[in-house]
Amino acid sequence: MFKSLAPAFLLATPHLTDPNFKQAVVLLFAHSEDGAMGVVVNRPSQRFLREVLDSAGLDCPEATLRGQRVYSGGPVQSESGWVVFEGDDPLRESFEITDSLRVTGSVDVFKALLANPSRGRLMFLLGYAGWSPGQLDAEIEAGSWLPVPADAATVFNVPVEERWRSAYLACGIDPNLWSLTAGVG
Repeated sequence: MFKSLAPAFLLATPHLTDPNFKQAVVLLFAHSEDGAMGVVVNRPSQRFLREVLDSAGLDCPEATLRGQRVYSGGPVQSESGWVVFEGDDPLRESFEITDSLRVTGSVDVFKALLANPSRGRLMFLLGYAGWSPGQLDAEIEAGSWLPVPADAATVFNVPVEERWRSAYLACGIDPNLWSLTAGVG
């Protein structure tokens, strides 16, 4: 019987060497028998949000927000926009991760967030990670991913270069001690 893993973090195991996912922290927001989707939350790109806003003709006068890095959310549809944000979604067009953390691909929700000066924190990403039916389950069984509970603190409070290790340590696992073989003892 199928059991959805979403919402969760998927932590790339230390032996996963695919450059798209090496030491990745994926925020998994959809997982069904039809496949899975998530966004990588620890891959800042060279682009800034002001570039995306200007090219889309979206108004946002906040210099701090305009100066945020855009993240590479994954290798699939690298120009599709996604937003990870704190707070409510009055349009109900987002995936709920926790009571206060959500993911959306809706331009209307993004515009509403930009217009709301009392919104919570947000992260803008281009692209996503996707898996065909059964693919993610097979990759987890092969030891490529460790699913763990997701939280806003890892996304917004932990420095990007420490997110992968921090997420492991939060589960009581030191990724430096990871082994692919069982010990004898």
